[in-house]
Amino acid sequence: MLADRGLESRENPTCLRIWQTGGRKGPRLKRFGRRRYCPGLDLRSGIDEDTDVSDSFLPRPDRARSADDVDGLIRHLYGPDANLAATGVLHLTSVWRGPEGDAPQGMTLRIGEHTPRSLWDLVSLGLARARADAIMTSGRILRMEPTLHHGFVGPGDLPRALLDWRRRQGRDQPPISLVMTRSGELDFTHPLFHGSGRVIVYTSERGAWRLDSRAADAGVEVEIDPEPSVRAALRFIRGAFGCATVSIEAGPSIARGLYEEPITVDELLLSTYLGSQLPTAARGGRQIPHRRIERHFRRPAPAVVTRADDGQDDDWRFERFVR
Repeated sequence: MLADRGLESRENPTCLRIWQTGGRKGPRLKRFGRRRYCPGLDLRSGIDEDTDVSDSFLPRPDRARSADDVDGLIRHLYGPDANLAATGVLHLTSVWRGPEGDAPQGMTLRIGEHTPRSLWDLVSLGLARARADAIMTSGRILRMEPTLHHGFVGPGDLPRALLDWRRRQGRDQPPISLVMTRSGELDFTHPLFHGSGRVIVYTSERGAWRLDSRAADAGVEVEIDPEPSVRAALRFIRGAFGCATVSIEAGPSIARGLYEEPITVDELLLSTYLGSQLPTAARGGRQIPHRRIERHFRRPAPAVVTRADDGQDDDWRFERFVR
């Protein structure tokens, strides 16, 4: 979801250092001596038994060239047993938890020029899109992100590798894009409406009146719901088009409705920016309460914290929660 700033180790430009963290008490980070990667080296050896951290090297995502390379990124980011063939409703979000007294409950990142960047967040975004039969977003997101599209993004051959991985899962066509808008306030020159995938606008009767003939002139389908909601939109896209996997790329005000009982989200892909400060312009709405996530979801593999050896890039934690 975020642009690449490039993560690089001084010692080996094709690798970056990560920490895997486990347990509910949060990460316990422990540095090890600077080493070059040796295939087959067991980097866990010599670690104290009570240390829930492993130190290893990851290949750079921008060096991925094939579906097999993407499989390797999945193993490193979400664990060797991650089942990304599972279907359901995926929610991908990037958040920040500030120091005590400053957004302790967490807030989402607002995408823009001031947003912290992470190459691995792009990988997480790409994997969600590669799995999706449909992607749900909102008119507000389109207004906030004038260059947004639902294709693969990233440096080097990463987009092509993700496309190859998607095709290997049996998905040869682009995902359907469903744009939710009550107001009908849409700009049909937005690039999302001019990509290779099918786009459907889901709106209210008032929104349809405001759209008038502009949607038809742009070749965009419109679904009118007298009482639109995110849950109704989800039922529509799954029922009308048989979409087994739907990825939610919407703001917190929409996403929060999916976490109310009965919870609709099957899988949460959570990227957390670990910097001590966040520009005001990059601060979005409140994130889903973490206690609700812990109560209703489980984390099948330890979290992964990515860091750059030279300290030039941001620190991030990546977690995958499933029901």
